[in-house]
Amino acid sequence: MDRYSYLNELNLLLLELPKKEREAALAYFEDYFKNHRNIEDEEIIQTIGTPLENANRIKQNFTSNGGKLHQESVVEQNSDSNMERSSYSWLWLVLSILTIPIWLPIGIVLLVMSIVILILLSVMMLVVGITTIALLAGGIVFVVSGIIKCFTIPAVGMAVTGIGLVIVGISILLINLCGIIFGKGLPALIKGISSLFKRKRRKR
Repeated sequence: MDRYSYLNELNLLLLELPKKEREAALAYFEDYFKNHRNIEDEEIIQTIGTPLENANRIKQNFTSNGGKLHQESVVEQNSDSNMERSSYSWLWLVLSILTIPIWLPIGIVLLVMSIVILILLSVMMLVVGITTIALLAGGIVFVVSGIIKCFTIPAVGMAVTGIGLVIVGISILLINLCGIIFGKGLPALIKGISSLFKRKRRKR
């Protein structure tokens, strides 16, 4: 935002003020920009505050002072608040740098642990998946073999069919269990690890 956009937006935000007071406020800020022409517009705006902030302060100042404007106090308030925010930013930066030896090893350990856990879960998922598929295929083979055997040796055929149905049932239960664990449990674990890292960043 340049000075012209700034003044135009400020003018729109001050339309509810009387024309004389609005023009006086705009003239003050226009002079402020002119007196600091050797400074970039964006830097000036960071110092004096946004149009909305100044408009709110001007209206409040206008009301509390019986219809008289004191633009200097508005700019000073904005400058002080911006300086305070800048001081806090520098303080957090210094604290972050000083505490690097503490949080960096912790962050590395947490990252390694997270990767190991994810790898183990992936291996478990693969093993359980292969086992489930093998059980399902074996159960189907038993059922088909049992049905065929029923025509020659009914007792053996029924027993084999029953075993096959049990195996198929177990494999279906495993499929549902995998769906619950890896469909809900794994995303919840990843979300928990992610939120843990976010909390660490916010503390820094």
